[in-house]
Amino acid sequence: MTTKTKLKEFMENELPIANITTALKAKKDEITELHQSGYAIHQIVKYLRITYKLATSRQTLSKFIKEEIKK
Repeated sequence: MTTKTKLKEFMENELPIANITTALKAKKDEITELHQSGYAIHQIVKYLRITYKLATSRQTLSKFIKEEIKK
């Protein structure tokens, strides 16, 4: 595998940190529904990782929920 191929594959599978909040905002309705249905933060993180290959920390998701959903 060439360096360019590795780089391209990485960029397709990983979002830059700056885009995590943007990605979470795009999934806000799903995150809200899961949160209001009683799912724990770590379960929502797992859902995002499995469903969208969106890797985020529990702390980042918790902060997002506090700032965006619990307004």
